[in-house]
This record gives sequence, structure tokens and C-alpha cells, in this order.
Amino acid sequence: MPSLTSFEKPVDALIAGANGGIGHALVDALLENDNVRSIHALSRSSWPGKHKKIISHILEVGDETEILSSLANINRLTLVIVTTGMLHDKCFSPEKSYKSISPLHMAESFYVNVILPTMIAKHIMAKIPREERAIFCALSARVGSISDNRLGGWYSYRAGKAALNQILKCLSIEIKRTHPKAVCVGLHPGTVNTKLSLPFQKSMAPHHKLLLPSESANHLLNVIDRINLEDSGFVFAWDGTIIPP
Repeated sequence: MPSLTSFEKPVDALIAGANGGIGHALVDALLENDNVRSIHALSRSSWPGKHKKIISHILEVGDETEILSSLANINRLTLVIVTTGMLHDKCFSPEKSYKSISPLHMAESFYVNVILPTMIAKHIMAKIPREERAIFCALSARVGSISDNRLGGWYSYRAGKAALNQILKCLSIEIKRTHPKAVCVGLHPGTVNTKLSLPFQKSMAPHHKLLLPSESANHLLNVIDRINLEDSGFVFAWDGTIIPP
């Protein structure tokens, strides 16, 4: 179980996308941690059940005003993990060829994978203490690495995650001036047994490890606990290795 002892004070956390597979597992793991004081569960629907640590918020994603309204009642945060993401939906699958690219689906993918995490970051920074260890994370993906792209395809998802990585890099540079103890990183959760990966699990190579959401969550929290100021701006895989840009 991750200790989160690297934080100076009890952790006040926010999980955006808390009712998703990885988001839900992160909330569950944080609930069991004695160093976590509060968990803001941000999602399109209320957190199921009640717990004294959990404050449930409805994540409205229609425009920036609605996102700001979703965050309005949050005062202090030292750990933020944005888990929202889109690889496919009922009408859209990752493009195998440039011939399959749809402007409409690409725009939707970019909104969920890039714009939404960016808007959350924009409005969450005012809630992070300026002189205290704090970490802002967003779930990225190994396929967002340009130098590691050897297969092609998945145009919208790859491009979106690459753009997200650039956003996180820019943010990491800026917050050094305003929040000198804060860190901003991307996190690759691995291939996790969730709805996002379900259509592609049968085609995975035999050696490719499929993680349970609880396994991925614990790995990610361990990575977070070991992150230093020098790590800000990088993207880390679930096993702690750095993913090249």
C-alpha cells in the first residue's frame, strides 16, 4: 500500500473521472491511506455511497464556466490526478489509417484528452498551496510518445496524448515560479482491464501485462510518492520508468 509519506501534511486529493475504472480504483486506494485527509471525487455522476473522507462533485463538461462551477467549492488540494480519457466510443474506433480520420471524432477526442485536463489544471492551481509539496498529474499514454511510435495509426488518440504531454511540460515550467514545491507530471497507467482497453485485449501480445485497476492505482501512487521536483514535466509509466517524448 503506497504510504504517501513524501507529503509534508495530510493529503487533500482530487480525482477527476472518479467513477471511471482507474479513477475509482485510485479513490479506493486513497480511502485506505491514513495520510489522506480528504478526497474530492469529481465525475459526471455522484460518488456511489458515503464516506467521511469523500466529497462528491459533479463534473460538468459542457464549457469552461461549467467546469469552473464544478470546482467552485474546493478550497485546498495537494494531490490532483486527472483520469479522464477517450480512446473509443459507440461510434468511433481508433483510426488504423489516415483514411479513417474524422474531424468530428478527432475534435471530440481532443476535447476529452487535452482540453478538459487543461481546463481543470487552469482552475485548480489557485487551490494548491504555494509553499508546500503538491503534485498535479494527468493520465497520459505510452502511445503519446513521438519517438516511441513504431506502429502508426490511432491518429487522434496518439496526437491528443502528445499534446497533453506538451501542456504538462509547459505547466511544469510555469508553476516553478508560483509554486516552487509543486510538481506536474504525466502518468501512463499501463494497459488496464477497463472499458477503454476492452476491445483491444484479445489482440495484445502474450507478454503484454494486463493490470487490474487496483494494481495500476497502487503502482501510480507509488510513483507519485517517489516523484521529486527534478521530475516535473516528465511522463512516468506505472513502473516508474520515464517515457521518452
